[in-house]
Amino acid sequence: MKFRAGLKVAALAVVVGFVLPLMTNIASNALPPAVEPYRWLAWPLSGMLAVVYIVAEVRRNRRQGDEAVPGQRTKPDPPPVPDLHEEPPDSWTHRAAVDHGEIFGVDKVLTRLGASLVNDAGDWVISIFGEGGSGKTTLAYELVKQHAQRGGFTRIAWVSAKSSHLGSTGDVGRTRQSENHWHDMLVEVSRQLAFGIDANPAHIEQRFAQALSSLDPGVRCLIVVDNLETVSDVERALSFIATSSALRPHKVVITTRVSTAKSSDSVQEIQWRGLTSEAAKQFARHLAMVEPGFTPTAEELGEVVEISGGIPLLIKLMMKLAIVDARPVSHVVRQLRSKTTDLGGRVGVYLYAQAVDALSEKVGEVAAVNVMNVFCCRASGESFTREEFYKLSRIPDEGHFDHALAAARNLALVRSIDGNKKFTVHPLLRQFVCE
Repeated sequence: MKFRAGLKVAALAVVVGFVLPLMTNIASNALPPAVEPYRWLAWPLSGMLAVVYIVAEVRRNRRQGDEAVPGQRTKPDPPPVPDLHEEPPDSWTHRAAVDHGEIFGVDKVLTRLGASLVNDAGDWVISIFGEGGSGKTTLAYELVKQHAQRGGFTRIAWVSAKSSHLGSTGDVGRTRQSENHWHDMLVEVSRQLAFGIDANPAHIEQRFAQALSSLDPGVRCLIVVDNLETVSDVERALSFIATSSALRPHKVVITTRVSTAKSSDSVQEIQWRGLTSEAAKQFARHLAMVEPGFTPTAEELGEVVEISGGIPLLIKLMMKLAIVDARPVSHVVRQLRSKTTDLGGRVGVYLYAQAVDALSEKVGEVAAVNVMNVFCCRASGESFTREEFYKLSRIPDEGHFDHALAAARNLALVRSIDGNKKFTVHPLLRQFVCE
């Protein structure tokens, strides 16, 4: 480019300094005697310079014309530079749908989860499995908050597949900012981890794995997938998470209502059923403190513990409704106990409808109904041995019963106690199925 510019300047200097004066003298017949024999050179020299000028102008105009027509550029544009801007280390906290208040009764399970997270030799996938509303998301939040730095994680991504939520007054709302499709979730994770890869969902699994493998040794990623059971194509998601060779030394934490323990040896599953009775009472008292003069009695706290079954979401719902509507706690508990009321019906559908439908799909509607109806013949809170359970289910084939029972347990519908010797269900699930 510099050579061409210099050539143009030289040609212009020759035209201005030599050719134009020469042509002027020729026209006036005023040439010096010494130059007179070389007059004939003026015409070919002028022609050559004109040709050079014309060719240069034609090329310039052609380049401008090509640039004006899309797709016909002489040189392709350079590829866009990927946005490799890393987000602030705590940006994940804004994506976790939890109340960042005081928590109760989770110290032991957090210690166990923390040990798995900082384990450099395994536990590549940590699954927090349990019933809806039991506080799995809060556990995942506290796990990352308290132990991620100790585990050496330099980049953290948090995505949620939750498509609905239960509000503090019992209304079920849709969650707008949820990534329900597995490939879309990977695209979002790659954005949060600043991979700068092609965001085409059709190729995201391969490029995501390549991006993980090509990271510097000092970079360690932690990925949280909240409410995994609602991801579209959950089996494919689990397969990718559990078997991806590029995952190590990075880790994935998932929360789910569906057991994932059998999906891979690399999955460390911890079942969480909610708060103990004492922790549930402490939590209820803590929530009541926001309203001066509102002090639940010991009897009311006992009702809250019984109907909630230790599920923090239900405790929060009952205390909030009692405060907002200026009602006794016992009145809210009665509403929640009844499936026929708006409150009881909404809560039952939110917590259990999806899991009961999934059980029917796995074992058949008849077996699903028989298994869940066992709990209708006894009082709320009672448990059954496996032999009693099998007899009351009236499922003729014992192998089919075992399959149905395992499926119900893996969907967090049936609770196993005493080392899998007895089984029970949440009191609200019982009324949802039986009433």
